[in-house]
Amino acid sequence: MRQNQSDFPSESTENSFHNKHLPSIFAFPKDENFWRIDWFGEVAFPNRLLRRTQPSILVHLSRVLNSSFQENPTLLLNPASTFASRPRKVWVSVGTLPLLRIGDIWRNGQLVASPDYELEQFLDLEINSQTAVLVKAGLNLEDKGFLLPRTEHPWHMECTQSYCLMVELPQNRRLIIPCMELVRFYFGSSSNLLSKLFLPPLSRDELYSKPHFDKSSGRLSLQLAASISGVSAADIGRMHMEPHAWRTAVHVGTSLLKGSVSGQGPYPQAYFPFEGQTDLIASGKWLSFQDDPRATFIVYSLRSCSYPFPFRSLRYCKPPPISARYY
Repeated sequence: MRQNQSDFPSESTENSFHNKHLPSIFAFPKDENFWRIDWFGEVAFPNRLLRRTQPSILVHLSRVLNSSFQENPTLLLNPASTFASRPRKVWVSVGTLPLLRIGDIWRNGQLVASPDYELEQFLDLEINSQTAVLVKAGLNLEDKGFLLPRTEHPWHMECTQSYCLMVELPQNRRLIIPCMELVRFYFGSSSNLLSKLFLPPLSRDELYSKPHFDKSSGRLSLQLAASISGVSAADIGRMHMEPHAWRTAVHVGTSLLKGSVSGQGPYPQAYFPFEGQTDLIASGKWLSFQDDPRATFIVYSLRSCSYPFPFRSLRYCKPPPISARYY
């Protein structure tokens, strides 16, 4: 079993404006302008007077200045393609994260385009604590230059304290993945799972019980908690079987708490939910560093990951209704 992109419509359907089947977010601008998701800011409860069941993410949007991107999406690689110097900031519940990808274009509160930007495949990446490290989006690497130079990538400038994971590439190059994208891709199978991650402390009982793994067949069985959707069964199965996946899931919420207490800001940290070798396909943009014009690849969205799940098959069930437990 492999992790693959499955949460968005194909590109051939994404330009059908006002299609009721396309994702819609109430908090996004309701106008005829095109808005690009630029970056993700802090996570918080923005209005304490409202009894929210989950925190919200501050999403940074900028207005697209040239509608010709519909015929030529490469225009969006130009820093001048959007009004990045005056972003619009919108609070959106963390449960909406499966619908949110950096670089996506929205109009009238609906997703209308998911451009590929530069689509790259990274083969045989070795993922471990030495090759994949946390950095801040505004890092000046050893005082030699910014990983995300403002002149080439102005879209993160309001969130320079947010966290990314930096992965080593051959020939002294690097891959930069915003931590919020790691959370979306590896744990964004359902809003209720995401809500648990962003509201620490996370406990296994909140997610599942009665796990059983048959080594001979590679089959994992478990009972999901009543509040957990079946679409998250595979993610939760990996969290049960893979220690790195569980630690990563727990760390999302605890890093928010630590950031708030330390004054670093409530920005989540995240890692890969495994250690080992994988192939990644990602959409993003190449950026320069010193004399190399293609030294840093900033990931807007992960599209696929070849690292297998730690089981061959999965069976899950849900607990019986409360009323049925007393007969």
